[in-house]
Amino acid sequence: MRAQAGRLRALLRDRPDTDLGAVARTLATRRTSFRHRAAVQGADAAGLGRELDALTAPSAPVTSAGPAPRIAFVFSGQGTQRPGMGAELTDRFPVYAETFDAVCAALDAARGPDGGPALRDVVLAAPGSPRAALLERTEYTQPALFAVQTALARLAESFGLVPAALLGHSIGELTAAHVGGALTLDGAARLVVARARAMQAAPGGGGMVSIRASEAEVRASLARAGGAVAVAAVNGPRSTVVSGDADAVRRLAAVWRAEGVRTKTLKVGHAFHSPHMEPALAAVDAAAADLAVSRPEVPLVANRTGAVADAAELAAPGRWSAQVRDAVRFHDGVTALRGLGVDTFVEIGPDTTMTGLVADCLADRRDEAAVIPLVRRPAAEAASVVRAVAQAHCRGVRVDWDRLLGTGPVADPALVPVYPFQHRSYWLHGAAPAPVPDATAFAAERAEPPVLALHEVPEEEREGVVLARVLDAVAAALGYAPGEVDPAADLTGIGITSFGSLEIAARLNRETGAEVRPSVVLEHRTAHELAAHLLASLDPRTPETVR
Repeated sequence: MRAQAGRLRALLRDRPDTDLGAVARTLATRRTSFRHRAAVQGADAAGLGRELDALTAPSAPVTSAGPAPRIAFVFSGQGTQRPGMGAELTDRFPVYAETFDAVCAALDAARGPDGGPALRDVVLAAPGSPRAALLERTEYTQPALFAVQTALARLAESFGLVPAALLGHSIGELTAAHVGGALTLDGAARLVVARARAMQAAPGGGGMVSIRASEAEVRASLARAGGAVAVAAVNGPRSTVVSGDADAVRRLAAVWRAEGVRTKTLKVGHAFHSPHMEPALAAVDAAAADLAVSRPEVPLVANRTGAVADAAELAAPGRWSAQVRDAVRFHDGVTALRGLGVDTFVEIGPDTTMTGLVADCLADRRDEAAVIPLVRRPAAEAASVVRAVAQAHCRGVRVDWDRLLGTGPVADPALVPVYPFQHRSYWLHGAAPAPVPDATAFAAERAEPPVLALHEVPEEEREGVVLARVLDAVAAALGYAPGEVDPAADLTGIGITSFGSLEIAARLNRETGAEVRPSVVLEHRTAHELAAHLLASLDPRTPETVR
């Protein structure tokens, strides 16, 4: 990878007139995507050159792509809004602009003719203007986040980032329910508007504080607040948010700080997810009474339970009002996503708040999963999205490069450096030449091929035995040393060609007695999958081979 970065750096230096877009399209769509990947990004040759220089360093990160990453979209909650969010994306990406405008229109229809300025004008208002200030009012904040998040999700999907599961934090759960197909746009818009207005109208005088302590520790301290404070969110193993009377929340936070524990006061005008929200519940129930709910097309993890919700739960009376009142069990939700096999978490929101929370939840398993914010730098939204898509590609996600890079010309293949394979030679010293078998022995070997005697292997060890044979065959075909092949690596991605499949099939035939065709090797993406197929073709009950 680092040698390839050096070659590309030389190309930019030696050919300053190079069409960068054409080179990018050639690399992305005309060359094999191998297992080890990296991506560089820049608005011009100078920017690309700096990133290529960094990639040539020995410490530069190189990602190992998996065969089939499972993505979860994680939608942020209130507090992540900012003036002008999505403005650059509206100008640069038609998918985003069209979705954002459609969602804003649905929300404005739900707000009615007396609902105030158009939502689009509020979201895209210049920072510091009176309209931009409205974004801090809950009645505007929540619809604005719903519109921006929905547009971001559709933009990500258009590039090939398709979620296998969804999780949202508070208002983000409503976005997740719509994106996942449980709520129609019009139905979700009516619920979002009613929820935002009801929460805005709830009594003020509340406060919220995040405490760097576990839920159990925080709950044990609530008695000191005299019932005026409740747990509002469990965001991680040691990240708990409390909510309630402002004075009581401040006193409780002071007690924790005195014990050396970090706290952070949240900028809110209400005590969300606490008893302060009870006056808002009737209005939310009324808005949800005629809500049409469908079975989610994508598994949706609920805030209140931290478990996957079905259509019956989402349609249950009082469900959405309880979502306003009860604590957000975000940590449990992330754990549930891992249980669903999710290994790539994509934050959908105008900032990176959820990225830190998810990373905290995965602190003991960071090597197994990645967290990618779609908007990493608010001042460079479009570049952030492109980098996020590139990160997903490096993890193995199949990206729609034509949509991302455009369908313009590709560069002359002779111009773009080919991949610098680093070949290694292995020499055998002092080995005596093997005797050449006579024709009779060869005929006998062909007549009675060896059989992998799985009947002699304990059942729980059979899969490992077969996988070891497959890995050895793949390593031999690639010229690798034993043990260098990742069982989860994409076989074609690490260099197995049709000729290599012939070698692998021949070796497995010799060593197991099974009939493995070269096409079977290419039909199975990983050594794991090929081993499972081979195991199924062998009968462990008798020493005979199943034909």
